[in-house]
Amino acid sequence: MRTRASTFGFIVLLGILVALLVYRSGLVSWPDGQNVLADGGFEDGTQPGGPFQPDSSGVMSIPPNRTTIPGWTVLGAPTQDVAWGQNDNRFVFPNAARDGTHFLDLTGINDRPLPGGDFGGVAQTFSTKPRMPYQLSFDIGVMNPTFPGPITVVAMVSRSPAENPYAQTTCGPFNPPGVGPLWTTCQLRFTAATGSTYLKIFGSSGARYIGLDRASVECVAPLGRPGFCS
Repeated sequence: MRTRASTFGFIVLLGILVALLVYRSGLVSWPDGQNVLADGGFEDGTQPGGPFQPDSSGVMSIPPNRTTIPGWTVLGAPTQDVAWGQNDNRFVFPNAARDGTHFLDLTGINDRPLPGGDFGGVAQTFSTKPRMPYQLSFDIGVMNPTFPGPITVVAMVSRSPAENPYAQTTCGPFNPPGVGPLWTTCQLRFTAATGSTYLKIFGSSGARYIGLDRASVECVAPLGRPGFCS
């Protein structure tokens, strides 16, 4: 005969299992609001004397393999670049940034895609807790009618720069109607494989402008509880 204590223990265990299943399903879990990426808005270093040194047009061209943008490494072929811009610029205006006052253009100043169509990108390695779920979020944008879509951006998550991605998302084609700076949010949930995760985001199709802003990676926690993954 099952005792009252064993019945209680069974109920507790069953409750824990149900809670874990619900948590893993995402029904009662969401990002905890703590961005583990450095400078997800591309605002760091834009103060006077910082690494952001725009030309007279209000944009700074950054070649591949440079770490000019705090926390990020620029990706691309030798003929490509990524443009770091401010709201007050003569190409994409007014108030082009989705958040804050600065943003990126993955087509760069050179606007040179590879034969397959890929433009430049940015990458960052950040700390994660193994086997914990995370949510990547970033915004991509166009400027109608001057620099319209369609644009497509790809994000890949891997253990290191040398390894193949174990999670990725393709955002786009994005080709919205309307006038002015137009943005959409792209998301990807992944489970961290190790204590260090590598993220790269690059433009895979477009023409002369692929806006990128407001990038974040947050732990997905029960009820969004802050500090759950730290």
